[in-house]
Amino acid sequence: DDLVARLTGDGELGKSLYSSKINAKATLEMSQSIKSALPLLDALIGNAKNSEGKYAFKINGLLFSPSITPGN
Repeated sequence: DDLVARLTGDGELGKSLYSSKINAKATLEMSQSIKSALPLLDALIGNAKNSEGKYAFKINGLLFSPSITPGN
């Protein structure tokens, strides 16, 4: 596969979707062909690369305005 994305975590439904919360982790794995075709992509998200060569992110906060930060 050229691109594999995994999302794990949980959420909390509020009285409306706008008050709903998310607490998740995401990982992206890209093939060398994707990395070669989009060299700027690594420059943009390279700080999220972990020791396995995958890109890891934490996604927290309100569902419609989450905070996305690099990390496991």
